[in-house]
Amino acid sequence: MRARSVFVALLLGGAQLFALPVNAVSAPEIIDLVDLPAGLRVGGTVVGGLSGLDYDPGQDRWYFITDEHSLDGAGRLYSGSLERHGRRHDLKLNATWPLSDCKGQNYVPLSQNGPVSDGEAVRVDPQGGLLWSSEGYYKRGIGPSISFSDKRGRCTAELSLPRPLQRDPAGRSGPRSNKSFEGLTFDPGGQSFWVSVEDALLQDGPLSSLQQGGLTRLSRLDRQGNLLQQFAYRLDPIQAPGVGGIADNGISEILLDGSSDMLVLERSGAKNKAGAFDFRCRLYRVSLEGGTDISNIGRLAEAQVKPLSKTLVFDFGRQLSLRPYNFEGMAWGPRLPDGRRLLVMVSDNGFETVNTKLLLLAVP
Repeated sequence: MRARSVFVALLLGGAQLFALPVNAVSAPEIIDLVDLPAGLRVGGTVVGGLSGLDYDPGQDRWYFITDEHSLDGAGRLYSGSLERHGRRHDLKLNATWPLSDCKGQNYVPLSQNGPVSDGEAVRVDPQGGLLWSSEGYYKRGIGPSISFSDKRGRCTAELSLPRPLQRDPAGRSGPRSNKSFEGLTFDPGGQSFWVSVEDALLQDGPLSSLQQGGLTRLSRLDRQGNLLQQFAYRLDPIQAPGVGGIADNGISEILLDGSSDMLVLERSGAKNKAGAFDFRCRLYRVSLEGGTDISNIGRLAEAQVKPLSKTLVFDFGRQLSLRPYNFEGMAWGPRLPDGRRLLVMVSDNGFETVNTKLLLLAVP
C-alpha cells in the first residue's frame, strides 16, 4: 500500500522498548533511528516509497525496493551499506537499478505504455539473486506477481502462482487491487518461501473493518510456485475511523524467526482531517503450528478453520505514545558486537516531504 502523506513524530534512541512473553522475541532495545532525507537522489532518481528491504551477508549490503509507479517514476531497487559509528548509524545508498520483466523490458512510469510494477517486498535469495513481489496494476490488467531476479533487478523467472492467489479479471476471486503480496520470507536454505496477502482474498470474505479484521492467508511455496502449505491469519480490526470512511488494516511484512515462528507486521492507516494518513503499526509473533492447513479450501468465507495464533510483541503507538511512521519492511541484519541480533524496519514516506526512517532494534 502506498500512503499519500504521513504525519510523523520523533522516536528517542537508546530506550528500552517492551517486555515480551516467554519463548517470544524478548527485550528488544532501540539501537538507533536513522534518517533518509526526503528528496534524496541516487543515480538520478528520488529515493522514496521504500516498502521492503533485506540484508546480503555475503556482500555486507542492504537491498531496498520502492513501490513507485507514478507518472514520472518506475519500479527499481536500491543498494547500500549501513555503517556503524559508535552508537550511531548511517545508511549510504550508492546504487540503483530498474526492475525488468522476464521479457527483458524495464518497468515503466504510468506516463508510458508498458509493464508497471508496484514492488512491495524483496528478499536476498540464499541460492543467489533476489526474490521480490509486486501488487501489479489492475487498471492495466496487470495482476500481482512474484519474481526471481539478479541483484541488478533483471528478471530470471516469474512464478506461476497457485489459482487462489491469481488475479481474476472477472473480479470473483483472488487478491483485490492493491491488497496482495506485501510480505515475503525465505525458509532456511531457500528451497521454499512464504508470502502474505495484505487482506482477505475476494473469495475469503470482507476486508478488515472497525468491528473485525479480515481473514487472510499465509502461503508457503516452492521455487516453482507450487503450494506447499497455507494457513489462515486473522487480522486486527481497523484501529481508527478515517475521514470519509477511508481506513484499512493489513499485513505489511513477514519474517521467519526460527523454523516454526514468524514475525508479522500489521499496519493500520486512517485518513485524517488534513487529508493525510495516520498510522498505527503492530508487531506480532505467530506460531506456524496448530492452525488448519487450508491448501485445499477454495473459499474461507464458508469454511470452519482455525487461524494461526498470534501474540502481540509491540504496539508502536501504545508503547511509545507517539504517532508512528508507516513501517512497511523489516529484515534481520548482521549480529551486533554484543551478540544480539539486529532487526531493521523501514518506513514508506509515500514520496511526501517527510523523511524515510530506519528503526534499528537489538534482539537477543
